[in-house]
Amino acid sequence: MSVVRFGMRAAWILVALLGSACGTAEAVVEPPTPLPLSSAAVPSVPPPPPLPEVPPAPPPLDLPPTPRGAILSQSVFPLLDVTQWTLANGAVVVYKHLPDAEGYVLRAIAKGGWTTLSPRDSVEVDQPLVRRWEAEGLTATLAATERRIDAQGPDLEVLIGGLSRVFAGDLSPARARYTAVDRLDPIWRDGEEGAGLPIPLAALFSDPGAFTVVVVGADDPEVAASVAGRRLALVQASDGISFGDPVRFDGTAPRVEGAGDYGVLDVALRISSRAGDEAPLQVLRGALEASLRTADLGSLTVEAARVPWTESAWLRVLVEESAMGADGLETAIREALSGDALYVSRARRRLLRDLRSPTPRHWLDAVTQLYRDGGGRQPGYDPASLSPLSAPLTRVTDSDVLTLARRFAGSTDTAMILSP
Repeated sequence: MSVVRFGMRAAWILVALLGSACGTAEAVVEPPTPLPLSSAAVPSVPPPPPLPEVPPAPPPLDLPPTPRGAILSQSVFPLLDVTQWTLANGAVVVYKHLPDAEGYVLRAIAKGGWTTLSPRDSVEVDQPLVRRWEAEGLTATLAATERRIDAQGPDLEVLIGGLSRVFAGDLSPARARYTAVDRLDPIWRDGEEGAGLPIPLAALFSDPGAFTVVVVGADDPEVAASVAGRRLALVQASDGISFGDPVRFDGTAPRVEGAGDYGVLDVALRISSRAGDEAPLQVLRGALEASLRTADLGSLTVEAARVPWTESAWLRVLVEESAMGADGLETAIREALSGDALYVSRARRRLLRDLRSPTPRHWLDAVTQLYRDGGGRQPGYDPASLSPLSAPLTRVTDSDVLTLARRFAGSTDTAMILSP
């Protein structure tokens, strides 16, 4: 019995131990197998943007060396983004940096025109007043009191090189037609000794030190400095014409040339003028052109300018293939100038709108005007230079423009040419 009881007790102890272990232990749960996630279930996160790359410093411009002493001084006017250099021969080069410009526009100006010549020289000046150097893309103008050369092209080396050759007397210009404006400023004086013996036009441009050369382009100023220093600075002045003080404006009787009913009719009116009339004159030009176009006179163009360093201004109207004739067109112009059909405010608004995106030509005109009429002041110190394009126009009143219009309407200084 003892063996049986011992066996039974051992069996119960074993059962108790197994029951105690099963009662205190937690069931082991297998973790669920993760399911693959679809792209629709989880939004895609874009990769972080790459860090901005720091652009490398531009390499130095590989420019030909400028001769030592070719450039005497430099001035920078940041408000206008204009750089000015004085060259060894006295010429002044002004560069307006315009990043969006295509190619270059250039204008060289100097005092001295037909009214500042001696009587003999005024007879001998090569006619006509406007000449072109076709291969170089240059146009030379001798106005009443100003000498001017204009050029435009894609290569600054070519433009400055051509200008240098003009100053050096190496180019012979081609002839061009007379204009009605030329007839307002006649050079030939009948009966003067020497008539018919013209001197070379290049003699009028043989003193580069008298000229200010304004350039507008997209390249860095260093490019303009290098070209000017190598091509223009070393051109020396040669024997030319002496210029005196300009004569004062004096109105003359009307002059009509040409005959026929068809062709290109060129009409110019001139009045006495003063500094400050430039902006009202440009508003008047736009208003007159708009008024004449509504009259259906034909294909027409209106120009206007104040003669620099003198006391006169002119309006010029060119009409192509008009059957109206010279007298009829002149009457239409005077009626438009004296009537109520000049929409002055509209013309001024149009000009200001155009200047919101100024072209290189706009800047060339504005910077040239600053240097021409600055009275010796550099543009960085001229209050008008803070806004050379629009500031003068914002000060123009309708009364200013209409006063000019009435004076032109009554002008007796008139020239007309009818070209077949």
